[in-house]
Amino acid sequence: MKPNQKLPTLAVCDVLNIDRQRLNEDIASGAYPCAPRAHARTGRFWDEADMCALRVYSFMMNVYGVEQATRKPAISKRVAGMYAEAVLAALRADPDATGRFDFPLDGFNDGCVARAEGDAPSFWGPNDTGSEVATICFSIDGIRQQVRARYKQWAGEE
Repeated sequence: MKPNQKLPTLAVCDVLNIDRQRLNEDIASGAYPCAPRAHARTGRFWDEADMCALRVYSFMMNVYGVEQATRKPAISKRVAGMYAEAVLAALRADPDATGRFDFPLDGFNDGCVARAEGDAPSFWGPNDTGSEVATICFSIDGIRQQVRARYKQWAGEE
């Protein structure tokens, strides 16, 4: 993608292989809280950071949100949406971030720590609360690479 390039929702759903109707339902229900604002007559336009957050959401729903014959979904749409929103906030705060973001497994997902790839998982918050083993990590480099590769394939640049 070109810097500052934005795509409409239809294109984003094609690039990330997401069902547009399900996405619109999730946005309308509040399960996906960080979609770009919709504009009258033109809809929503997504930049790379928006697409990275949506990739986190769609991945979590595809892997952990699917009901299996033997179990219920491991996470809800709202939890996946909270992580996506936190990843987007971290990317907005540091657009050039590399490595990964580590989040605590405390159910609030309201903070993350930027870490280098290869570092041991770790999150330490206020009052020395945290963990060196119980975190959820998102590879920012990996997410960007996936989004960019999918975009190139969709745009016929490969």
